Amino acid sequence: MRVLVGLASLGLLLGASLACTRPSLQTTRGLDFTLAEPFVLHRWSFDPAPHLATPASPSPIQATTPHDRFLAVHGRWRVEADAAAPSAPHVMSQEQATSVPARILVERLAFEGVSVRAKCRPDDAAATCGVIFGARDESDYFVARVEPSARAVQLSRVVGAVEIPLGVSHVEVAAHEWHEIAVWTRAGDTFVSVDGAVAFSAKLDDASPTGRVGLFAEGKASFDDLGAMSLESRSAAH
Repeated sequence: MRVLVGLASLGLLLGASLACTRPSLQTTRGLDFTLAEPFVLHRWSFDPAPHLATPASPSPIQATTPHDRFLAVHGRWRVEADAAAPSAPHVMSQEQATSVPARILVERLAFEGVSVRAKCRPDDAAATCGVIFGARDESDYFVARVEPSARAVQLSRVVGAVEIPLGVSHVEVAAHEWHEIAVWTRAGDTFVSVDGAVAFSAKLDDASPTGRVGLFAEGKASFDDLGAMSLESRSAAH
């Protein structure tokens, strides 16, 4: 158990529908989410550059669909041009060096039995970056992240200021390079892969966690090609 100081991809299923999105960023809270339809892939490439809302600016809700909005929980996030982006020309960048992990969540869309992946680049030697899934709120979530300084990928559950490691594996990851991290659930197991190779699997207390997805960084990092899909619908089974 770690106390925080303050804080082969599934292939995303052949035949799945694709929903490409143009995100808007905001920092207000308290909005409800809806469940994504199963086997519909939602993808955020951050191109073209979206309107970034702040608490003092008008809400962009009239210009975008609700599922395209992001909630910045902590950190300094912005979309910026990057010639090295996997899907040029833009990336989502976290620019704040802080001991409190930076998080950003897809605001109004939740996933059941999730498959989620993103490309991330730690922008300094001590930075980590990864994906959030099963987020019930801003401080209750699962995170899979790569740690170049430890040459490792780790899966954890975070509740408040407490982080519970669920699995870790040695991987060859480096700062200032792009890596793809993916997580998916299948038959009660949760799998974590880095750059297309499965690193490990773990069993969670909730075999199919339901919640929002997002991005996670400790230190400066860049992200591209966030994608997520529900692999089941428990609500439809009842």
